Amino acid sequence: GRMPDAEAYLKKGLEAAPGDQEISLSLAALYQTSGRFEEAKTLYTQLGERFPGDSRIVYNRALMALKMQQFAEAVTLFEKYLDMPGAYQKRGSVARTVEQLRQQLQMPPPKWAKK
Repeated sequence: GRMPDAEAYLKKGLEAAPGDQEISLSLAALYQTSGRFEEAKTLYTQLGERFPGDSRIVYNRALMALKMQQFAEAVTLFEKYLDMPGAYQKRGSVARTVEQLRQQLQMPPPKWAKK
């Protein structure tokens, strides 16, 4: 609950270890949690370019799009997440979320959906 302190510590950590993946991911999540979506999106985009195989980045971006009611973007990101190796832990719940969003947006079912 002490977001300003956490942000200060994370920024100091990045000064000591510029570009550190875990610290940067934590800072982006802090921005996301505190509603600073543009800052979070910028950092997630940078992280995604540097670490394209990190499913956490894609998942967090999808959650943020969902919170911002950018449902089509959330679907795209969740589906990208589902194609990633690290998605196994949340595969079922994410697939259900995608299905519900697609129905809400009147989008056709994805190729991977079971019929």
